[in-house]
Amino acid sequence: MILDSTQEKGRLEFIARAVLLMLAFDIWWNVLAQAGRYGFRDFNVAHFAWLDLLQPMPSPGLYIGVLLLASVLAVFGALFWRTTTSTTAIAGLWTWAWASSLMDSYQHHYYLSLVLVALIGFPKKNGESQWGFGALCASTAIMYFWAAFAKALPDWQGGAALRIVARGRRDEVESLFSWLGLGNDFGWQLASIGVVLVQVLIGAAYLGAWLRGRRPTPSRLLDILCVAGMLGGLSFHIGAEWLGLKIGWFSYYMVVLSVLVLAPNGMWQFLWEKLPKWKNLPFNAPVSLLLVMLGALAIVWVDLPGALGVAILIGLGGVVLMIRNLERAMSYAVGIFMAGGLMLLSFEASDTRWDFYRFSGGDASRVAALVKDPTDKIKYLDAAIFAYQKANQYAPPGESREKQLQRVITIRAQKNADLEN
Repeated sequence: MILDSTQEKGRLEFIARAVLLMLAFDIWWNVLAQAGRYGFRDFNVAHFAWLDLLQPMPSPGLYIGVLLLASVLAVFGALFWRTTTSTTAIAGLWTWAWASSLMDSYQHHYYLSLVLVALIGFPKKNGESQWGFGALCASTAIMYFWAAFAKALPDWQGGAALRIVARGRRDEVESLFSWLGLGNDFGWQLASIGVVLVQVLIGAAYLGAWLRGRRPTPSRLLDILCVAGMLGGLSFHIGAEWLGLKIGWFSYYMVVLSVLVLAPNGMWQFLWEKLPKWKNLPFNAPVSLLLVMLGALAIVWVDLPGALGVAILIGLGGVVLMIRNLERAMSYAVGIFMAGGLMLLSFEASDTRWDFYRFSGGDASRVAALVKDPTDKIKYLDAAIFAYQKANQYAPPGESREKQLQRVITIRAQKNADLEN
């Protein structure tokens, strides 16, 4: 197969585990904050018209449940082992989550689906050649080439677009131009052209990494190309973060992939061989059941719609897996415990629940002010009260929605009085 590329097992393992672990934390820290708006007022537009015909109406509980389940599978795959079935499930759940609604229009979320599909084709044994690594490199190269091609416009080539993109750091950048003896206009133009060239270099390097695995002997030229692309990727994406671009964790994913995919052969294999490998623990039924129960309870304590359903599914699924495979039963139990624990700790450390509930409360209170039907108005006022109470429960220091909560409670009391009269 044209995408086949023989790679060191260490490189493939680090790529797969890093992507899956980052995906889980990305879901917990970033993706779920806007989940309350999915299916709001029974309205939704999917990314594909045919999907609206097939899928149920998205809801916060369904959306959150799907992504929490994907994150549990991802943690297990990152820390223990992954199977073709589990990786396919993660890719499917993640892809449905963004495809189900235009609420999610982050382009790197689409790219992550391609990466997850590529992980399905990663070989399970050292020295095997399968299509996964080639698919990862091809998808990434196409993304960089397209990004470079899309900048072949006068506004970009002339520096005007980059000047706008970098407006938060414009003074620092123009100070650098001055130090280099460049005029601002010429400096921005030169930087814009440099961005295009770097993106072409990075794309070529990913193709070089794929070709490197198809050659029977090492190629010094491909090694140099990959290292140059790695350095270009690091500088490009670290620079994007320095500019303060609002692109989620895209830069972090690409920095990690740059190092893992493009680094010289031997490094990741050496580290992989030095790492201790997980071994199946002796089965202990009471301890296994306790760990599964604690992991499921941790998911319930996340206190978001859909979390209870995921906890039940994970708990029952864990018990079934343990019964079917006693050799790995203890590993399943430890995996569920660690996934639930990491999930709960992440939500405790982040503002995700605060954002979710305050956004939900704000949306409900605004709709309540607009609807005319008394029953609908009360329904949205009650939803706003519940959401604001939850938001206050998870508010970071110095933040609160108490003022908004009291205002909605006052309006709700007035509506009760009006109905009684």
